[in-house]
Amino acid sequence: MAKEFLKFIIAGISNTLIGMVLIFFFYNMFDLGYWTSTALGYLTGGVWAYLMSRYFVFRYEKKGKRLIIRFALNMAVCYFMAYLIALPITIIICGSVLPQLSAEMKEKVAIVMGMGIYTLLNFLGQKFICFRTNVQTE
Repeated sequence: MAKEFLKFIIAGISNTLIGMVLIFFFYNMFDLGYWTSTALGYLTGGVWAYLMSRYFVFRYEKKGKRLIIRFALNMAVCYFMAYLIALPITIIICGSVLPQLSAEMKEKVAIVMGMGIYTLLNFLGQKFICFRTNVQTE
C-alpha cells in the first residue's frame, strides 16, 4: 500500500498542478467564487486523475461503466466532504489566529486545505472502492 500511495502522490502532483492552476485561474480571472472554481478545476482534472490512477498507480485492468461510475462518485463525495470541511475550519482558525485576513484570502487558504483533505479521502476511496482488486469483472 505504501508503494501505491507514493505513486498516487506522484500522479497527484501533476493532477494538483493542473487543478490548482485552473481553480485559481477561474477564481481570480473570472471571479467565479469558491464552489464554482473548485468544481471546474476538479472536473477538468478528473479525467487526468482517472487515467493516471487506473494505468499508473493501481494498474487496474478490468473495464466497464461501473468503474467510471465508482470513480466519479468517489471523486464527487471526496470533493464535497473536503471542501465542506475546509472552509469552516479555515474560517475558524484564521478568525482566531489571523483575524485581519479578508474573506477572499480565507477562501484561498481553504482551497489549499481542501486539496489536502481531498487527497487523503480520494486515495482511500480509490484504493478500497474504485480499484480494489477483488471487484468482480465489470
